[in-house]
Amino acid sequence: MEIIEIRNYLIKKDKRNEFHHLVENASIPMLKRWNVTVIAYGKSIHDDNSYYLIRKYQSLKQRETSQNAFYNSEEWLNNYDDAIMRLIENYTTSVIELDRFEQFFQGESRSL
Repeated sequence: MEIIEIRNYLIKKDKRNEFHHLVENASIPMLKRWNVTVIAYGKSIHDDNSYYLIRKYQSLKQRETSQNAFYNSEEWLNNYDDAIMRLIENYTTSVIELDRFEQFFQGESRSL
């Protein structure tokens, strides 16, 4: 069962541009090298401190394995973890089945 992960970040005041620069120039290229499918990412339009990242995985198990390897890698820990995490106030994560996500975008109005 393919899944979509939606991560919503609350970025520290006046740090969103710095966060976006790091995501775009460090995190996203690294995710691509690690074969993580990034659906979308960017600055939320509803306020100046919110940011989103949407990723796709083959299963919950693959998500867990992928994220454990990625976030525990020497590259992440030595180069990006502190730089990115110090800009985040907090974040939430939602995980949904891909087919439910696609149904929503095909115009079916129902609760995910």
